[in-house]
Amino acid sequence: MTDIAARIAALPPEKQVALLQRLKQKAEQQPTNQSGLPMSSDGWIVRYQPNEQASLRLFCFSYAGGGASVFRSWADMLPKNVEVCCIQLPGREYRLGEPAYT
Repeated sequence: MTDIAARIAALPPEKQVALLQRLKQKAEQQPTNQSGLPMSSDGWIVRYQPNEQASLRLFCFSYAGGGASVFRSWADMLPKNVEVCCIQLPGREYRLGEPAYT
């Protein structure tokens, strides 16, 4: 993380502003899954293959520094009655503009 912070700090001020604006725009976008359906309204739970009829929901937390996309393909490998619900923490992937928990 310090390497990224140092690289951003080394950018000219106008490029830093442009980068922050892009990150803010990304953070404000409503994330969608492959079908174009919205994920949870607060962005915490990512459901790549929503299954309202699932009899079991598997909630997955990524490793340190990882994001929900790590679990994207898991639904294809599990029985159809299992829905994979990935937890997207602030500061990861599309929530990069939000302060991370430390």
